[in-house]
Order: sequence, then C-alpha cells, then structure tokens
Amino acid sequence: GHAGTCRLLLRAAPDIAPARDSDGLTPLHYAARCSGSCAVARLLLDAGTAADAAPDGVYFGFLTPLHMAAGSGHSDLVTLLLAAAPQAAAAVGPYCGTPLDLAIDSCTQCSRPGSARPDAYVAIVRQLLQAAPSTAWQPFADGQTPFARCMDVFQHWLGPPITPASWHETP
Repeated sequence: GHAGTCRLLLRAAPDIAPARDSDGLTPLHYAARCSGSCAVARLLLDAGTAADAAPDGVYFGFLTPLHMAAGSGHSDLVTLLLAAAPQAAAAVGPYCGTPLDLAIDSCTQCSRPGSARPDAYVAIVRQLLQAAPSTAWQPFADGQTPFARCMDVFQHWLGPPITPASWHETP
C-alpha cells in the first residue's frame, strides 16, 4: 500500500481512479486483493472509484473489491468497504459466490506461508454475516450453505460455535 505514490498518481491523472483494465478491474480491486491498504483504498474511494464496482469479465466475473478484500484476509479493508457499499456483502459472483463464500474458501488455505491469519478471516466472516445475514443460508454451487462450511472450517479457531444469535456480538 503506497498511499503517497497513489496520491501523486491521482493528482496527475484523476481519471485513473474509476478506470478499468482489460479484465474490468479498477485500482480499488487491486488494492483490495494485493495490498489491503486502507489508506490507498480511501484515496481511491475519495477520487471516485465505486466501492461496489464489479467487472463483467469471464475470469473475474462480478467480483467486487469486497470479494477481493474478504478473500485476501484484509479485515480492516473489509470494514472500510462495507461502510462505503454495504450492499456489496450480498453481491454474488458466478464462480465464487458472495464475499462470505470467498472468505470461507480462502481460509482453508491459511496454513500456506504468507497467507492471512485465521483470526483475520474470523473477523471478516463476522462482519459479512452482520452486513448480510441472509447470505449464510444461500447454497453455493456444491449445495452446501456458507453457514455449514463456516462451521467446518472455523470450528477449531472459534471455540464456541457461531450461531445466528452470536453474529451481532463483538468477540
């Protein structure tokens, strides 16, 4: 997250903030996926990038920046993006489902070097469930609901099970 460099680029060419690459991704998508920098994301949002921008390309089909932040384990950025576009929590991509689906699936890879810590994903799942509780019951392509997958993936990190009543509790 190079906020200073981003600030200079936006001053020189303000039209790059909402610009899209050949895959339909905005600079905010890259900030959400790669750096997780809230400072860079705030600059891009302030410059006019839509927080819920979704490309229609084949590879990234309908992924919002929130999908990318959730799948990358950037919990602070998830907080920022939910504040800017809470409706993105319910956005469904054809290959990855909702941001909640992507966060749960990404957490299964937490043991890989360089991946986000499991507690970051637990925080993200809690935020996404609070923002869009109904997404917990929408079956994914495999027929399993995020709620069931969440129980499978997070049970040993969470301690007591997450229940619908506990979604609104602060850990």
